[in-house]
Amino acid sequence: MKNKKAKVSVLLTASLVLNYLPVIAKEYSGWVNKNGTWSYVKEDGSIAKDWIKDNDCWYAFDDNGAMRTGWIASNEHWYFMGESGVMQADAWVEDNGARYYIKGTGVMAKDYVKDGYELTEDGKAIPLAESKSVVLTDQKALEGEVIEGNLYVDVTTAKALELKGVTVKGKLVVIGDNKTAGKLTITDSKIEAISTQTRNIEVVLSGETEVKTIVLEETAAVTPDKSFKGEVEKIEVQSTTKGEIVIEVPAQEVSTRTYASVDIQAPVESLEVKTDTQIKVNADVKNVIVTESAKDTKVEVSKGSTVGTITADAPVKIEGNGTINKVEANVDGVEAGEDIVVKEVEKNENVTQAPEVSKPEKPSTGGTGGGSTGGSGSTMTYSLTIIENDQIMSIGEEIQLNAFVKPATANQAVSWKSSDTEVAIIDENGLITAKGLGDCTITVSDTYGNKATIKITVDNTLKMTSLKPYVDKNIVVKGAKVKVYYTFMPNEANRTELVWSSENANVADFDGDYLIAKEVGTAKIKGISQDRSGLTLEYTLEVIDASSKPILSDYFTDEKINVVNSENPFAVSQALNEDWLKSTNEGIDSSISELTLTVNGKGYLAFDYLLSSEANDYLKVTVNEAVTEIKDGNEVPTFEGINRSTRQFALSEGINTITISYIKDETNSKGFDAVWLGNFRYLDEATAEKRNLTINYNSEMGKVVADNEEASLTPNQAYQYLLDQKVNLKAVPAGDEYVFLGWRNEAQEIISHAENYTVVVNSNMVLEASFAKKSDCVAKIGNQIFLSFDDAFKSDLLGNIILLNDITLTENLVIPEGKTVVIPYSAEDVGYDPRIEAEPEYNADGTTTSKNPVIKTFRELTIDTGVELNVKGTLIINGITGRPAAGHYNQDNTGDFGQLNLNGTLLISDYGLVDCAGFVKGSGEVVLQDDGILRDLYVVQNWRGGTTASFMYLFNVYPMNEADCQNVQVPITVFDNGSYVGSVKMFASGEYHKTRFPLIDKGNGLIRLADGASLQVQRAEDLTKTYISMNGGGNAAESSLNVAGSNLSTKNFIYPIDGDIIYTLRNGLYTFENNFKFLTGSELYVKDGANITLNEGKTLVFYDNFVDRTENLSGTLYPNRAPAFIMMYEGTSFDINGKFAGNIQINESADIESPVIISTGEKAGFVVNSKEAKGKSTVTLTFEAMVNGEKYAFKPNCQYKLYYENDNLVIEEVNLAETNAIVEPLDLEELQPEKAESKAGDENEVEKAETETIIE
Repeated sequence: MKNKKAKVSVLLTASLVLNYLPVIAKEYSGWVNKNGTWSYVKEDGSIAKDWIKDNDCWYAFDDNGAMRTGWIASNEHWYFMGESGVMQADAWVEDNGARYYIKGTGVMAKDYVKDGYELTEDGKAIPLAESKSVVLTDQKALEGEVIEGNLYVDVTTAKALELKGVTVKGKLVVIGDNKTAGKLTITDSKIEAISTQTRNIEVVLSGETEVKTIVLEETAAVTPDKSFKGEVEKIEVQSTTKGEIVIEVPAQEVSTRTYASVDIQAPVESLEVKTDTQIKVNADVKNVIVTESAKDTKVEVSKGSTVGTITADAPVKIEGNGTINKVEANVDGVEAGEDIVVKEVEKNENVTQAPEVSKPEKPSTGGTGGGSTGGSGSTMTYSLTIIENDQIMSIGEEIQLNAFVKPATANQAVSWKSSDTEVAIIDENGLITAKGLGDCTITVSDTYGNKATIKITVDNTLKMTSLKPYVDKNIVVKGAKVKVYYTFMPNEANRTELVWSSENANVADFDGDYLIAKEVGTAKIKGISQDRSGLTLEYTLEVIDASSKPILSDYFTDEKINVVNSENPFAVSQALNEDWLKSTNEGIDSSISELTLTVNGKGYLAFDYLLSSEANDYLKVTVNEAVTEIKDGNEVPTFEGINRSTRQFALSEGINTITISYIKDETNSKGFDAVWLGNFRYLDEATAEKRNLTINYNSEMGKVVADNEEASLTPNQAYQYLLDQKVNLKAVPAGDEYVFLGWRNEAQEIISHAENYTVVVNSNMVLEASFAKKSDCVAKIGNQIFLSFDDAFKSDLLGNIILLNDITLTENLVIPEGKTVVIPYSAEDVGYDPRIEAEPEYNADGTTTSKNPVIKTFRELTIDTGVELNVKGTLIINGITGRPAAGHYNQDNTGDFGQLNLNGTLLISDYGLVDCAGFVKGSGEVVLQDDGILRDLYVVQNWRGGTTASFMYLFNVYPMNEADCQNVQVPITVFDNGSYVGSVKMFASGEYHKTRFPLIDKGNGLIRLADGASLQVQRAEDLTKTYISMNGGGNAAESSLNVAGSNLSTKNFIYPIDGDIIYTLRNGLYTFENNFKFLTGSELYVKDGANITLNEGKTLVFYDNFVDRTENLSGTLYPNRAPAFIMMYEGTSFDINGKFAGNIQINESADIESPVIISTGEKAGFVVNSKEAKGKSTVTLTFEAMVNGEKYAFKPNCQYKLYYENDNLVIEEVNLAETNAIVEPLDLEELQPEKAESKAGDENEVEKAETETIIE
């Protein structure tokens, strides 16, 4: 491309114009520039128009032959041509403030995800987090979900995926890498559209799945399984598909722009062909339309298949031995083969050449079925319709269906059938009876072969049989916001919502579920049921002005009680068949309804109240300046939900003034806020209200005393107290072996943990003082003891939950968010806060420098087989670690510890954290997902010592070669959003230095998993080997470790991989983004089609030998181990763009059909110099690239195929520099944007230079 000017500049003069180019092109062809406009002359002398391919790059030209730049629309796709005219691919484009992504095929991405962005229907990129779309990560989590936007499914994450019970209102977009084969099964789901944007995948429709549209952007198979009962409204086959497209799903409409062949294997109503291709008809198709743009199309109809009508607007060749009922030839060039049966031909008046009728149908000799009208021979068309729409029914309900055959003169006889008689049955007259929960299809058939269906859903709706408002009429003040409450029968009815309307919306109208009193007047309110019962209610709302005052004196008949004053809004109401004073200050913030009374005489004033309110909306009672605030209301949906309460207030001798105020704070509450007051009464000492207080407890474990009395209350006996009297209770354990747990209410909820508790007796009350044996206790928070984890989790006490005894979990347990459980290392251990980031807290520091200290398990938590402990909060497995000595001391466990005996599953999810300085052992496993975090003790081995380490740091040599995370000794599975972190302690300059080292973390870990990928860690039984297996792709990146005050960012070194680690990489793309050295003993296996890439400028080396220097400190020498290597299996690949050295072993599974591919970039190198410590200096080690243990001279910019043939390793070398130069974009994926490629081919392709090297 860059030399295109030089090709023609010596041949053309400024006077030449484009019209003369064909003359010149007989001798010369190529690029021509005229006044800054580029054109291309083909070898036949014609000027290129449309598309051409030159030097592996695509260019486009307009009708005048001028090269195009910018956006180009072609068929249903957009392409973007750069300033040089090269079609862009696998690139981001910015245009007019918007970002667009161009896929590897050159097509502008639509309904696609890339780099955290969603490419919308118009191609513009928006952050995925801001869209309504979802990327599939957990197929089970989506079951039953409704997705408002698109659902993106990446088939590279797993070979088999299933969606079940999912509703997608946007598109279900299947994406991938055009290489990975996958299968997606869609069961019992409702999908608006399916778009396939990757090749080699199969989409299976199963069960009651409904799909409106399928768009095949890339070649993919969409197949129904045996249980699929539906059809698809439309299937679009786009021009970007290749090979053969098979239609296996029944469809109403199929349209195709592809040049690939299309095989119809399921019934289709209409097939529209928009480009020339080959159509194979292996099922019945009602109509085939060949458009003007589909010249030279071939339609082959197989035996036993029938096409109703072929409408040919372009020349078409019809072959096969099937049947065509009618051919409409609108142009010349429509041909039919000898074996095809054509019953009728209709041609345009300008058509001279058309197929002949072959094997015509014999004339009818009589009979009445079907018939024909007049003498024209035209056939009568009949249609069948069910008048009713889809129905939702309750068990036992009956509905009559009606069907109609058109025209009205047709035979109206029909038959009915249910697809599932366990859901619904239907008789011969169309009467449906619902029998059981589920969905079924009712099918009606007429005598002409037509069918119609509707869907019946039988749910568990229990209808209301009666419906009425609590009050027929209510009075509120202008501006109030109220909710209409009503009663219904039966109580078990489960769909009781109503749709509300107002007949006088100027007076009152609805805002959501709330009725707004807008103007003074009367409005009739109507509520209509939604449970298919047909019930309605009517209710009258009277709106009064806020200055209106109800006559209250009639409601205070007691002669000792006088009404002094009342401030509205108070209204008179009737609820629960009683008269009440009611205030609903809803919608009026900062308002007070106030009532002032006087009572003459010593005694008590009592009244009943109902309070539905939030804490900021409360009742205040002032008795002779003594104020009581009543805030025991709660928001409830009905009157029955409000507890009727009684309050009693002491009165002194003489005149007592009582003010009762209902106060609404400025909360803008949308809830139901109201107070009802009633039954005001004066009581003397003899008739004062009393209530019972009963205290239950186990007298063998303790006692309860009241008001500092010495004598204890008798268990389970009722004691009478004046209403609202305060009683001071105290719980006393019977001895040291017993503890007090807390006070419980009648619902067995802990209401206080304090031994001293004051209760106000405002109703008949039952309390329990809960005691227990210390040996039965599970945990404590501070000094408070708990018999179960659940009790501790429910407590509002602050602090860590400390395990008190060795406990075995036999049932699943969840540590909830915000709670921390500690498995302690001593009786005094209260844990720490491992979530603090500003000044992180760690486990206890060791105090001994002994290499073999005496340590033991202090406390154990055991998870039984089959039991799951799910940590969504925090679990600390505590222990003492570290040695207070500088130098090469290992900082491992040096004191007692807690231990988790894991024989079941430890699931860490939803930002849960497990911080382990003790041990996890057993036969179970740890699973990290959904942002769960596991911290394990990271112990540095072979530390060089402080001074030596400082020298290594200056020489850019990592100051240690070995480190172990082995306190968690069970298998660990990490999914893409999980984190596995090392907790590091070192001692220098007289103090401990502590840090955390992210080993596996999507954001900042040494290993960063790809979306949907997973990793498993397993230890050998003797802990001498660690096995790490990855599936689905990821990156070997960088992380930081602060050791003894030095920030050891791995990106500044060739980071060592300890030789006791064995890695296996499966599926997906794995990228080395930083420098790594696999020390002797380490092994890397590449399997299941995985690709590994070494980035440009980075180093990867596998040590084939390493004898540590004796100058290093005693005890820090790296052990002698076997050579490290990388083993590659069949179908895997290795892209080397940086420096690589080491032994690549080719597994015997590689054969000519599935070889190992090694590609080298322009800047690839194959000799690595690596520095290692030599006391306080360094020594340089040199390594070279090898294949199967022998040196191999890899070259830059080459590709190698390695496979076994007759037990010999064959290496085929292709020098990429001698083939077509790669011009942007780098990966064109054998692009075929239009027909041009299939016609022109690649005339510039240079024959590949190949060499073979045979290694015995």
